[in-house]
Amino acid sequence: ETIFKQGDTGYGFYFIFSGAVNIYSNQTVNTDELGDFVIRLEKRQYFGEMGLLEEFNRRSATVVAAEN
Repeated sequence: ETIFKQGDTGYGFYFIFSGAVNIYSNQTVNTDELGDFVIRLEKRQYFGEMGLLEEFNRRSATVVAAEN
């Protein structure tokens, strides 16, 4: 399941309580391709904070759940 896509407006950040996510960057606009794999984050890690700091609150990457 996609949590958010690159270019989406960001309103918060996420802490991984359990499971894992994969992060992708350089997604082609208006396609279903994810782009280049960047990193896998797991329990006790966090993501999405850059969307709070970037101008216009735009997400800089696509995040997809890798596990429940």
